[in-house]
Amino acid sequence: MLSILLTTAGFVVYEYATFRQFLVNDLSTKAEIIGQNCSAAIVFANAEDAQQTLEALRSQPHIEFAAVYNKEGSLFVTYARVQRGPPAPAKPEPGGFRFEQNRLRLFQPIIVNNARVGTLYVESNLEALNDRIVSYGSIALLVVVTSSIVAFLFASRLQKRISQPILALAETSRVVSERQDYSVRAQKISDDELGALADAFNGMLSQIQLRETTLQQANAAMTREIAERNKAEKVLGASEERFRRLFDSHPLPMWVYDAQSLQFLVVNESAMKEYGYSREEFLDMRITEIRPPDEIPDLLANVQSGRPPLQSYGPWRHRRKDGELVEVEIVSHSTEFEGRPAFLVVAMNITERRKAERELKTSEERYRSLVSAMTSIVWTADDEGKFALPQRSWEKYTGQRWEEHAGLGCMNAIHPDDRDRVRKVWEEASAAQTLYESEGRIWHAQSRSYRHFTARAVPLFRPDKTVREWTEP
Repeated sequence: MLSILLTTAGFVVYEYATFRQFLVNDLSTKAEIIGQNCSAAIVFANAEDAQQTLEALRSQPHIEFAAVYNKEGSLFVTYARVQRGPPAPAKPEPGGFRFEQNRLRLFQPIIVNNARVGTLYVESNLEALNDRIVSYGSIALLVVVTSSIVAFLFASRLQKRISQPILALAETSRVVSERQDYSVRAQKISDDELGALADAFNGMLSQIQLRETTLQQANAAMTREIAERNKAEKVLGASEERFRRLFDSHPLPMWVYDAQSLQFLVVNESAMKEYGYSREEFLDMRITEIRPPDEIPDLLANVQSGRPPLQSYGPWRHRRKDGELVEVEIVSHSTEFEGRPAFLVVAMNITERRKAERELKTSEERYRSLVSAMTSIVWTADDEGKFALPQRSWEKYTGQRWEEHAGLGCMNAIHPDDRDRVRKVWEEASAAQTLYESEGRIWHAQSRSYRHFTARAVPLFRPDKTVREWTEP
């Protein structure tokens, strides 16, 4: 009788432990799937999509509450089966599960590209476990009561005949319970009822072993399926995200064209705004149609040459729909689009920059011409009053070469009797950061004599109000 009680208790305890682990595995699997479905919503801070994903848990009656936390550990969205569900934990835990207060609580990290972007918290009730234990307890109780009645009726006449097979069966139960080895079988001693009992016991062990094997295979298959699906979703999600960001939110015109036909395959909004063509018009065109005729031969030669995967070149001229020509710089990258070789292109309009560069060059040429024609000296100095760059008008007037007038060497061209006074006036103006003005005598190389001069300079300031340089007004 004691052996039967111990055996039944062992099965109940084992079933309790096994079913608890099954609940953990089942909840972990569902949490991993829900977490992966919420990953994109967390990355893009889309609480609505994450909430809709959690609402799918209503099909799981044992899940009472769930919450999603973002990367910083802040609560993102929650789900509760009843209107006033339990409060969500203030902060997510690193990961794992625990049983407390008749609940199974699980924290599942949400991983994207090997980086943790959030945490999913799931809380499940243990009604299924309780029902399971009650069911197995009822069965165990039924077995114990039935065994007690049978033992009582036949003990007086069949004690020896019954005791030996039962003891053997109890020993088998003990071995199974201790080793958790369901391949062990009870020895069938006779073909009577005790032999049938041994057969039934062995059959139960076979069913438990089969269920254990089936459960392990199902878990392994589910794990592989989740891994493969996660891998595919990561690859697809990363590819789609890169493409979407590149085309939908990039401020510069971008397009993809076929490497062989040169046909536009896809364009972004910036390209349509910059060139004036609609998307349909673009997709009916080749890239040669936005180039002036005189540049098409160079374009074709460039396309047909063995270009590196990433190339930056320009300037090129592009033609808008209204006929206006703009100067652009191009960055292209070889890629594959819908199974065929293509090039991804980013175009930067540099028309205004090129215009400004040409105007600046013209201005510099005019300035140099003006300086060359002037008899006075035009000069600039750094914040300490030193010549940091060659001063051509100074060199022309005084005859000092750059190595002679660099830094404070220019003071050597001032008359010795005037140097201290000129330096003092400079120090006062530099300290006050005001107009510098002084008179003196300076060496004139052409006449080989000192000539009287009046020098003026004003400070030019940086954004932080410190002097950047001094220049003649």
